[in-house]
Amino acid sequence: AALVVSAVVLLALAAAFAGAVFYVDKGAIVSDVQPIVQILQTRTWWLMLFVTVIGAPVAEEFLFRGFLFGVLRTSAAGFAGTALVTAFIWSTLHASYSLYGMTAIFLIGLYLAWVREKTGSLITPLVCHAVYNGLIVLVLASAPDTIFQLS
Repeated sequence: AALVVSAVVLLALAAAFAGAVFYVDKGAIVSDVQPIVQILQTRTWWLMLFVTVIGAPVAEEFLFRGFLFGVLRTSAAGFAGTALVTAFIWSTLHASYSLYGMTAIFLIGLYLAWVREKTGSLITPLVCHAVYNGLIVLVLASAPDTIFQLS
């Protein structure tokens, strides 16, 4: 139950943030998703799905909410410092995104650290990450092309 609730909460929070950003600066969202949309329009779309739903969540969660979280959590940084540091470093991996996109990644990183802390498991943040990425790919793959136009 905690797994499903955690994933639904992440999706709701991310949707609210993305909706606000879309309202304030549609161009930022469009530029952030454009590379994904372009890949989804090729014959290698399945590779994007694999990388975003399996590869990135496994690699990033093991590194950030697994190894780095585990090392820092036992330090003087405590939970708050650990969450901030891991979320910040994780967001810098997404430096090609707009400021809004990097902020979203940072906030998601804080949430995933909180989920990791509360559940005591890496499985829940990993599944949340995979579901989030998978939903983004499915939405982008099924969205009309006109949504990605700035005019």
